[in-house]
Amino acid sequence: MPIDYSVSSDGMFAHAIATEPLTTEEVLAFQKDLQHDSRVKPGFKALFDESRIAESRIDEQGLQAIVARQESDQAKRPSKLAIVAGPGSAFPRALEYEKMVAPAQETVIVFHNEDIARKWLGVPSRDR
Repeated sequence: MPIDYSVSSDGMFAHAIATEPLTTEEVLAFQKDLQHDSRVKPGFKALFDESRIAESRIDEQGLQAIVARQESDQAKRPSKLAIVAGPGSAFPRALEYEKMVAPAQETVIVFHNEDIARKWLGVPSRDR
């Protein structure tokens, strides 16, 4: 599966790791899974790591669908979302998403580095 995620024991942090191929359908399925995951608490923070993606397969229409899905979930959307994107077309696509959602939905920032993203989110550094 292109998106695997874990949830902290208190339900206030979700960490997703995306691998190729990443499509609009996969992101929409992930959003639905997260919304229905009873471990995830309202107001949680999320880290979406797509640094392993060399090329985005999500087009403009796909981004709009992802944003619309996020907007429809008023009760359970992240209070802060950090996207970690690698070089290539995934980074510019992530920046487009950031522009589409901010400031209306949540605080979203795209990073190149997971450790810096975690600091911004205020969550513990990953174990090495």
